[in-house]
Amino acid sequence: QTGYSAAEVIGRTPMELNLFASPEDRQRFSRALRQGSIDSLEARFRTKAGTILEDLVSGRQIQFKGKACFLFVATIITPLKETQKALRESEESYRRVLALAPDAITISRLTDGKYFEVNEAFCQQTGFDRDEVIGRTVLDLNLYADPGDRKRLVAAINLRGRMDGMEIIYRAKEGALLT
Repeated sequence: QTGYSAAEVIGRTPMELNLFASPEDRQRFSRALRQGSIDSLEARFRTKAGTILEDLVSGRQIQFKGKACFLFVATIITPLKETQKALRESEESYRRVLALAPDAITISRLTDGKYFEVNEAFCQQTGFDRDEVIGRTVLDLNLYADPGDRKRLVAAINLRGRMDGMEIIYRAKEGALLT
């Protein structure tokens, strides 16, 4: 996947082929080699066309045709790195939306109402600290003024996949009823 043929590579060094994406990658690779072997080193390499690939490299010194050589195995992890970056960016966007929303937003399990996430607006409205809510259920916190509201909410979500416009009276931490 480097774009080089075997004939172009055999007998040449990575430096001659300009394989390392940066001097830092070459130095990290060289330091690891001086230790005798490489185990799962992340390094960036340049293809023949100039594209940069991120690889996970392992290598061992071996004897080949009577000569001391290194055997390397490189797995391209560029798609994995791109996916991880996209996931981080998505999570950051999600967290910003959650944090900045003026309305109470919660993420909970439908089956029992166990909270996985609540935003600051929810905490301000209910008087609960986030740590008091996460991992507990709506029933643990006695949030519904009418326990039947939870059943109606779950039924609406199960029927339509969402809940729109349902007014629910809920109880703040100190007992005040809110809508």
